[in-house]
Amino acid sequence: MAANMTCSEHLCARSGVLRVIAILGVFSLAIALSSCKNPQPSHGLATGQAVPLPPVGHLPEADSTQLQGMLVTARGHPVVINLWASWCVPCRTEMPRLQNAHQQYGAKVVFIGVAINDQASDARIFLKDQHVTYGNVIDISGRIPHLLGADGLPTTYVTGKTGKIRGTVLGGISEGRLHSELDAALKDSQ
Repeated sequence: MAANMTCSEHLCARSGVLRVIAILGVFSLAIALSSCKNPQPSHGLATGQAVPLPPVGHLPEADSTQLQGMLVTARGHPVVINLWASWCVPCRTEMPRLQNAHQQYGAKVVFIGVAINDQASDARIFLKDQHVTYGNVIDISGRIPHLLGADGLPTTYVTGKTGKIRGTVLGGISEGRLHSELDAALKDSQ
């Protein structure tokens, strides 16, 4: 059949094939770039030296290495890592849900809040106003969101007992989703 095609028909058929190849190439590139933009660590984050968990009522500075050390300290427990800021309206809405879950799950789950792109004084006032009773740190290096692959605030991560991320929620986390993630993490040995 190709032998019976005119030159212009052959060029049209070939350009159609090239168009499909180009579209597939653009699609593949888009997938590759999106995975680079928001990398999800495939390994456990609980690496390095153990670092004490942040004390309640204080807001120590921490970097990504120290956060990983906190996860070493918390091994054996699921961990909720919540990235927030005092200026973030959805953070203000979700913080009571996190506080309630912290009170309900008690020592079975570790909660760590991380203030991002915030002034320490504003973040301390925010925590006091929200009556938060779990440890928080402030990331002045800006590397913690990069380590976790965060795109915005608030973002909540739930790790399993080994420090591997099990669930990620961008935007305010609902009470149902938070409890579902935590219940699954408590049942799983990872």
